[in-house]
Amino acid sequence: MVYLSNTIRQKQYPVLYTTMATIIEPPLTSVAQPAHEIGIEAAKILIEQIESQKSFKPKTIILNGQLNIRASSIRT
Repeated sequence: MVYLSNTIRQKQYPVLYTTMATIIEPPLTSVAQPAHEIGIEAAKILIEQIESQKSFKPKTIILNGQLNIRASSIRT
């Protein structure tokens, strides 16, 4: 049996995409996705599927991202 930690780390968003979006002119508005939480939820679903050995039932899980509004979204 596999157990996942119940501790969710502080939200960490990929720095690369944020950096790339800010060096382009005008800086691009972007949505940072919670990659760590996505991985945790995917692992939970996979483990549940392996342990139950029943047919897979799709489900929707909503995780909050972070909207980074920059100059590309500002009307002049």
